[in-house]
Amino acid sequence: MNEAKKRMLDRIRSNIDSSGRHISVVAAGPDPRYAYTIGNYTTLKFELILSGASYYSNVRDVAHIINHISEALISSKTNNDRFQIDGLGAFNIKKIDSSWSKLLMLGVFDYYEIESVEAYQIIPEADHFTLDTPDMSIPFDRRADKVWEWLDAPWTLTFPKDTFVLTDINALMGKPLNEFMRWDENIWEMFAGEGENIPDRDLRKVPLATMLGIDPSIYELLNVDVGKGFWRKAKSDIWSAYKE
Repeated sequence: MNEAKKRMLDRIRSNIDSSGRHISVVAAGPDPRYAYTIGNYTTLKFELILSGASYYSNVRDVAHIINHISEALISSKTNNDRFQIDGLGAFNIKKIDSSWSKLLMLGVFDYYEIESVEAYQIIPEADHFTLDTPDMSIPFDRRADKVWEWLDAPWTLTFPKDTFVLTDINALMGKPLNEFMRWDENIWEMFAGEGENIPDRDLRKVPLATMLGIDPSIYELLNVDVGKGFWRKAKSDIWSAYKE
């Protein structure tokens, strides 16, 4: 075992000993952020995962959601499927297909040295549900879920895998984009509304690949020159270039 992996496993073990679980947060590359537990397996015989769910941009909120539901399940000793968390909303849990755990929850397999693990997805209810939240109860299929297609597909796009975009909650919840700007080589903005009027609390930074999965119509705009942008009134409209 190399030294880096040993340090990581020691850290996981320490967090499990002190808090009951370690929460691994993965937020790099073209895939949406996700976070999963290592350690619930010991008490619950399954782990939890929160995937996408970019309504919750604060990692501390993500950890609170996961810890709250974990502790509720441990204390109740039953598989309740709905959880209300003050200030953050309501959540359901659903058992995930093993194809997702094998792609996303590598730390669980490394720590427990097992070949399979049962896991449940934490899913925000409708008023906090964003389109980067996959249905993990069905087998992973990159052809069906374009937001997550790069989990097992070779990167073929011309921009770096870690390119991010500034967008807003409404766009992530399915409202059509109507503003598209490229301010610098890798600085993009895509809004469902007028960007200058969107409050900071509603802004989110997500992978550009996520927005391409949500709205494939923006593929045609990716070659726009730096400093240029497009707009449209409705999703059915053709994108028009902003005039200087």
